Amino acid sequence: MIEYEKNTVEYEKSYVFTHEKAKTFIESHNLQIKSEEQIEDYYLDDQTRIRKISNGKDLHITKKIGNKKDGHRIEKASFIPVAAFESLVHLVKTVIKKTRQTLICPNNYLNQYLVTMDFVHEPMRLAILEAESGEYFPGYPSISLFGENLKECPLSACSLFNRKITLCGTSSSGKTETAKKLSHVLNTQFSANSYHVPEFATTFIQKYKINPSFWNEFLIYSGQLEREQNANHLANIIVSDCPTFLTYIYLSHLPKDKFSKQTALVFAKMYKRVLFDISRYTDIVLLNLIDYKENNVRYQKGKEEALEIENRIISFLNDHNIVYTLYDYTQFDEIVNDLFYLN
Repeated sequence: MIEYEKNTVEYEKSYVFTHEKAKTFIESHNLQIKSEEQIEDYYLDDQTRIRKISNGKDLHITKKIGNKKDGHRIEKASFIPVAAFESLVHLVKTVIKKTRQTLICPNNYLNQYLVTMDFVHEPMRLAILEAESGEYFPGYPSISLFGENLKECPLSACSLFNRKITLCGTSSSGKTETAKKLSHVLNTQFSANSYHVPEFATTFIQKYKINPSFWNEFLIYSGQLEREQNANHLANIIVSDCPTFLTYIYLSHLPKDKFSKQTALVFAKMYKRVLFDISRYTDIVLLNLIDYKENNVRYQKGKEEALEIENRIISFLNDHNIVYTLYDYTQFDEIVNDLFYLN
């Protein structure tokens, strides 16, 4: 086998489309297909992959160091023997299968950019347009190449297709139905492997016919956490309609005994756990309450108390400088487009 190794700085920007819009984009911008190849990428982690190309005889392993959102990463690549690849297969986190089209772009005058469109078939049906250069390019390549200010995707391919999305909000904000719909649409329209994790508190209330008390919240937290952990083995994209930190919000809101060592212990243990849980979510979507409807399975009664809970959630997120996006349940299409950076 020929010895091969490279260390380069990779400057790249990528833009996500549906397959249909990607084909329309290629046609409308008079892009010519220079070559086409089938690629299988086997990701050991977010930065390390082994690539198999259908018309190539060699496998190569690549490690990209840095964050894609910064616009550049260090790429280290070398050939890997088939035997070594076979011994690592059991460690693979994600397999991405795609058709890569290398494109000739009329505005790419000096061939400064390598322009490709990846039609991803697995684990999700999306297309990724990429402009890559060996040198730093100022400005926005989507404008200089295509005359459009396209929405950039800051995520690596592995990160884009492995998500833990949680929808939060007060009662009657629509988070449960929106989460179910999101998981359904991802599976049916984008051929994703998505799983919806329902709220454990609702199951608790329905099963035991009681509203959780201050002393029950740790049970609610544990039940929700267990559901989410079990879901990790079922799908690439997890959609939860109740992040575990909501149990701390309700813990603070519910009637409680006078402050004591016992209440302090519950607060301290819950607070520590939910804070460290937050980093497990890749995306936090907060849904505003726009109309309150009673369904007899609520922590609280009435719109006024629901709004108080909403204010507590917003304060918690802002006080801890937690990144989240704000919508209401009527903005479903915007939620999907923004979560997956769709153009």
